[in-house]
Amino acid sequence: MDVVGRVRTILCAMAVAAAGTCLYALVSAPWQALLAAAVFGLGVGGNSVWQALLAESVEPGKRPVVFGLNFGISNAGLGIGGIVAGSVVVTSDLWTFRTLYLINGLTFVVAGWLMVSVAKRLPQPSGGDWEEGGPRASYRSALGNRPLLATLLVTFLLFALGYSQLESGVPAVLVTISDLHVSGLGKVFFVDTVIAVVAQVTLLSVIKRLPPRVSLAIAALSWSVFWALLLVAPRLTSDALVIALACVGAASASVGAAFYSAVVPTLVNAAATQANRGRVNALYGIAVSAGFTLGPALAGLFVGNGMTMLFVGIGLAVGIVVALLAQVLAFPATEQGAAEAPAEESVEEPAGVGA
Repeated sequence: MDVVGRVRTILCAMAVAAAGTCLYALVSAPWQALLAAAVFGLGVGGNSVWQALLAESVEPGKRPVVFGLNFGISNAGLGIGGIVAGSVVVTSDLWTFRTLYLINGLTFVVAGWLMVSVAKRLPQPSGGDWEEGGPRASYRSALGNRPLLATLLVTFLLFALGYSQLESGVPAVLVTISDLHVSGLGKVFFVDTVIAVVAQVTLLSVIKRLPPRVSLAIAALSWSVFWALLLVAPRLTSDALVIALACVGAASASVGAAFYSAVVPTLVNAAATQANRGRVNALYGIAVSAGFTLGPALAGLFVGNGMTMLFVGIGLAVGIVVALLAQVLAFPATEQGAAEAPAEESVEEPAGVGA
C-alpha cells in the first residue's frame, strides 16, 4: 500500500476477495472450504486500505465524520446483506447458496469498477515509502510510536472483550442462562444493527466535538453496561425479559460503537505519515483481528467450562479498565484532542496528547 499506492492495492485485494467468495460456491469437501476461506481472508485483509483512502480523502478535522459514516453504512450493509441472504437461501437447495456466493463475488468486481471510475478524484500520494527528509518508513518505526501503541492496545481490548462478543460470548451466555431460541438471538442482532445506524447518524455532531478520551471512555463503559445487564439476566424468570434485557445491552453497545468508530480510526491516522499510513492502518487491522480471534476463544473457554458468570464479570471489569486507561494513556494528537490540552503542552508534545 505504501509502495505501490492505495488504489492498486485495494483493487488487488478486491480481486482476491472475489475469487475467494466464488470458491465457496464450488466447495464439496472440507479442504476446499479451508482453501476458499484462506483466499477470501487474504482479500478481506485489504480492508485496512479503505481506512487509508478515507483518511487521505478529507481534511484531518473531518475524519471523525467520515469514519463514523463509514461505520454506519457498513452496519447497514451487513444488516441488509443478512436479510437478503436469509430470504434467498433454502437449506434443501444447494444452488441457492452457490448463486448467493457468486453474486457476492460479483459485488467485489462492481466495487472495483467504481474505484477505477473515481480514482482520478482521489488524492495521489507520491510513490515510495521514504519520509521526506527522513528515514525509510517501516513497521519498526511505526511500532516505536507510543501514542499509536496506546491506541492499538485500547482497540485490542475493546474487540477482545467487547465487539467480538456479539458474535460469540453474548449468544453463548444467553443460551447458557436461558432456553432462548435462535429467533430470540436474532432480535438482539436486529436491535444492535438498527441502533448502530441510528446512533451513527444522530450522534456524529456530538462525537466530533468531544475529546478522544471521553469518546473512548463512553465506548468502553457502554460494554460494561452490557455485561452488567447480563449479570442480572439469570435472575429473570421469563425468556422475554432476558431478550429485552439483552436488547437494551446491545443498544448500549451500539451507542458506544458510534463513538469508537469515529474516534479510533482518526487517532490511528493521526499517528501516520504519508509514507507509513499503509503500515499504520495494517497494524490497526491486526489489532482488530487479534481481538476478534481471542474473544471467541475466551468465550468458549469460560462458558464451555461452566464459568459463564465469571466471564461476564471479567468483561465488565475490562470495560472499566479500558475507560480508565483512556484517561491516562497518551494518544496521537487530533484537532479534538488538541482542544483539551494546554497550549504549551501541544507545542512540546506534537506527537500525542499528554497523559
